Amino acid sequence: MLDILIISHARSTIAANSPFFIRYLMEYWQAAGYKIAVQQGLQTPPQTQLAINHIKDTYTPEAYQKLFNRFPYTMNGGLNDISKQAISHDGLSRESDHNSTVMVKSRLNGGGRWEAKLTAVREGLPPVVPGQGENYHVYSALSQVPEAIWQSQTAFVQPFYREESAHGYVLRCCYVVGQRRLHTIAFADHPIIYWHNCSAPTVVEDPVKNFFASYCQQVGLEVGAIEYLLVDGEPKVLDVNRTPALPASMVESYSDQLRWLSAGIDRYLEQAESVNKNLAILT
Repeated sequence: MLDILIISHARSTIAANSPFFIRYLMEYWQAAGYKIAVQQGLQTPPQTQLAINHIKDTYTPEAYQKLFNRFPYTMNGGLNDISKQAISHDGLSRESDHNSTVMVKSRLNGGGRWEAKLTAVREGLPPVVPGQGENYHVYSALSQVPEAIWQSQTAFVQPFYREESAHGYVLRCCYVVGQRRLHTIAFADHPIIYWHNCSAPTVVEDPVKNFFASYCQQVGLEVGAIEYLLVDGEPKVLDVNRTPALPASMVESYSDQLRWLSAGIDRYLEQAESVNKNLAILT
């Protein structure tokens, strides 16, 4: 029996050179002696102590949800919706009492590029060209937001948050494995920050004790990452991702911290093993 089975979408690969966070975790888990496999798609899975939902889709397809229900426990098994309206408390409507700058982004994870790729494949359209990130739109006030955005089924309007420091504008990330979390900070010259236009991330202490433990429990994140800012000392969640990338510079500079983080799965494996033993007794 496997210890860990990672299940990805049929068209999503976790290649040896991929930047996925989970790929680096696999190296640490294998070094710890765990038996691991990756399954692409919905075929009958092998027996495993524990499964992990590594589906890139914003909304985990129902067929995959049913597959995850076959296991005694699936990490991220309850995280089926990572759309902006599901993970953020800061969405605005045209009636909102907000008198400052706003940002418009897609409700979908990664600007919906993954969903667009799947649609192109399904309908025989030209392939989606990989991009550097989602295109955001900023307006000086809610009254300036075009009507088409309010009518859109995929647009998400929120305050235009910025966190500034002596080193520039800030982007923070919280990597999660079980009950363990590792926080990073990066800097950029522009307030709209992507991972390709900011500094290499640096590991820092958790800036807001207790928030992320309760937030992860609330949304169901057990393996993945949260991008956020601190605004007046309060965390503002920008994105939740089951399938985040991990900058190569972090692997080189923070291997000990990442090894510590990867051990967050141990508790889940112990619990899964106990459940499996009880099920074996009952059958």
